[in-house]
Amino acid sequence: MVSPAVSSSVPQRVLIVNDDAFELSSLSAALRLHSVNVIGEAQTIPIAQNLFRSLQPDVVIIDTAGR
Repeated sequence: MVSPAVSSSVPQRVLIVNDDAFELSSLSAALRLHSVNVIGEAQTIPIAQNLFRSLQPDVVIIDTAGR
């Protein structure tokens, strides 16, 4: 029997990276409304890298122009 990689009962720790402040706050609010555990938000890649190292999220959502 193969167990799923992620159990639905385990809260996922999510880091959101988006270079648009409005989109970042909207996505964060929408996810939190659905009980998603958003542990960090970043608008730049360097900040996202630091948060990733320190917070060790389970999931990272990235939407940037690569600046």
